[in-house]
Amino acid sequence: MGDYRLRSLFAIKRYMLVLQLAYTFIVQHYQQGFSIGYWRANKERRRSLLFYVYQKAQKGVSPQSLEKELMMA
Repeated sequence: MGDYRLRSLFAIKRYMLVLQLAYTFIVQHYQQGFSIGYWRANKERRRSLLFYVYQKAQKGVSPQSLEKELMMA
């Protein structure tokens, strides 16, 4: 079958459920359409990550240990 991977029906249904839950959460939480809600959620995530890194830098944490903690290394 080449590079294709087949999933079980259960796995496909579970994946669709996760997608529906994510869509519903974004639309309900941001009270706007999905595109705007998704954009705002991404913006919040990036902002919180930046704030986290800033706090760690203020405490004197080395960049190498921060990379390891964030699983970037």
